[in-house]
Amino acid sequence: MRNVFIVLLIAALGAALYFFVIKRKPGDPLAKNEKLILGKWTIDSLDGSHAKNSIPMLTALLHAMDSAQNKIQLEFLTNGKLVEGDGKAKDTNNYSVEKETILFWSDGDSTRKKYQISKLDSTHMILQDKDSIIFNLSRVK
Repeated sequence: MRNVFIVLLIAALGAALYFFVIKRKPGDPLAKNEKLILGKWTIDSLDGSHAKNSIPMLTALLHAMDSAQNKIQLEFLTNGKLVEGDGKAKDTNNYSVEKETILFWSDGDSTRKKYQISKLDSTHMILQDKDSIIFNLSRVK
């Protein structure tokens, strides 16, 4: 009886080892992006040189020329909220991460602005919108 119990115990440990270690999937990139994006970021620059039409390019250039724009900070919170501010005024919006894209929207607005995450690591983030305007951000220390 004791031998049977030991054999069953070894079989159970082997099955547990198989399912929890060997069959374990590598880290999900979505979860990784969701964690990396959290915190405060500063918009360093905008690049509208690859814009598909002139209106977004003009908007980006005017945006880049605005000296206050360089001081805008984005804070991504764990509850899906995005706090945007320049030190004086703050605005709260929503965001969600879906694989290699990030969506932004305001409360009461069903329109979602989609950005491609070109680069995301612990210190830098590069976002590109559908009109090819590139936003370079760096993490606030």
